[in-house]
Amino acid sequence: MSKEAGHEMSVEQIKEKMAKMPEWMAKCEEWKKNMAEGGEGKCGGFGGMMGMAKEHMQKWMSSDAGKEMMNGKFGGQCGGNPDEMMKKFMGGMMGGKCGGDWKKNMGEWKNKRAVVVNKNHEKVMTILPGQTQFAEIEVMNGTQWPWKQGCFLGMDDAKQGDEETNMPIEPVRVDIPMHVAGNETIKLTVPISVHEHFPTSAKEHSVHMSFRGPHGNTFGERFTFKVIVGAEQKEEQIDEM
Repeated sequence: MSKEAGHEMSVEQIKEKMAKMPEWMAKCEEWKKNMAEGGEGKCGGFGGMMGMAKEHMQKWMSSDAGKEMMNGKFGGQCGGNPDEMMKKFMGGMMGGKCGGDWKKNMGEWKNKRAVVVNKNHEKVMTILPGQTQFAEIEVMNGTQWPWKQGCFLGMDDAKQGDEETNMPIEPVRVDIPMHVAGNETIKLTVPISVHEHFPTSAKEHSVHMSFRGPHGNTFGERFTFKVIVGAEQKEEQIDEM
């Protein structure tokens, strides 16, 4: 007999645990790769972890120990339903201080995946309808993990407080052609093209963009560009008479 965390284990139990090690190592590698993108994917995102936890909860419930517990007080509170068990478990974990800190830390880590290096791209650009200007941004991967292949810069999702409802520019997508290692800084040129028939005015439009992973999920800090849709200036004709 041997002991693990104070519990006696037979040789057969130890062999069974050892046999499962390759499976868990593979899951850890998959999780690590998905987290490199910013926390998305099958195992990297919170929804993926919830799904995996629910699957293991269902397997445990079918075991002798699980059946014994489900016949007890806790099982009665949850009605023998794995969904209710997960809600109760996650509600306790995420509702407390530890859960709040976990969510806060994950959000901070995700923002560090693409950090705005300077504000040069926020200089106001006056662009005529149907024309294009180029802005340069500088971004740093502030984590140790490289970006996944297939990341790109695109339009950001609407957030509370955004005032723009009618974007003056064409949708932007700038693919990342290079490998971005951990703590590496890169520069990108972003084309800003105003819609051909967008009305001109002196209004300063805020255009928000963010980086996205191969599956389209956003990560990193938001990049904001300032655009005025200007009118073409006509030269005054001089009367020589």
